[in-house]
Amino acid sequence: MIVAAAIKLTDDDLYVGNLEDRHCDVISRIRKEGIKLPILQDNQGFVTDEGQFLRRGAAGAHAMKSGQITKLKFPPNLYSEDLW
Repeated sequence: MIVAAAIKLTDDDLYVGNLEDRHCDVISRIRKEGIKLPILQDNQGFVTDEGQFLRRGAAGAHAMKSGQITKLKFPPNLYSEDLW
């Protein structure tokens, strides 16, 4: 199950939002910490209840397969608006 929006800047830097945060909320937190790295579409995704980071496309498939959602607004990618 998808539990949070997340941004993965590097292999070691994963920023996870709070419940019902959108990616813009996570990006704002990153910027407040003074991090200036570019945040690209490939950096954006979600974290599962098992702590696994999934990029938007894989997260969309995961949410559909698990029955968490029945339709994606912008297939094949998952957006926080699809969930909350």
